[in-house]
Amino acid sequence: MMAIDEILREVEAIGCRLVEITGGEPMCQAPEVCNLMLRLVEHGYTVLLETNGSRLLDMVPEQVHRIIDLKPPKSMTAHDEKVWQSYSKTWRNTDEIKCVVTDREDFDWCLQKLSEYQLFGRVIIHFSPVWGKLSPEVLAEWICASKLPIRLNLQIQKVIWDPEKRGV
Repeated sequence: MMAIDEILREVEAIGCRLVEITGGEPMCQAPEVCNLMLRLVEHGYTVLLETNGSRLLDMVPEQVHRIIDLKPPKSMTAHDEKVWQSYSKTWRNTDEIKCVVTDREDFDWCLQKLSEYQLFGRVIIHFSPVWGKLSPEVLAEWICASKLPIRLNLQIQKVIWDPEKRGV
């Protein structure tokens, strides 16, 4: 495992002022990952945390932009109701919720949960189709018909490169 100072040197060498922490579940490495985020912020970086929504986020520095997955039933990942209820007191207007849906059942489940948590108008909400399972056109129609503030996202790396290609 790299020390925080080593990571800071690597990031500085890249020369980009935007850093996204993702891959696996970053919060499994708390509190170390939170210390890294804080150091990055202190060094003037814009920091994004992409997390699967299964862990508490109370240790994440206030300046970090949080992108949190809301896992619908077909994602085959259990939605942790207790963790999501704990978020209710800490939502930030810079938070983003990402829903990757397989079908109409997933779409409707996500709408119900987002309404239940009163997130429409409070955070940025993205919906993406599961690659190869749901067409972007169909999802776009559902989003438009809902008349809710939802952004359509695509897994752009799968549009640009072969969907099976790794490391892009």
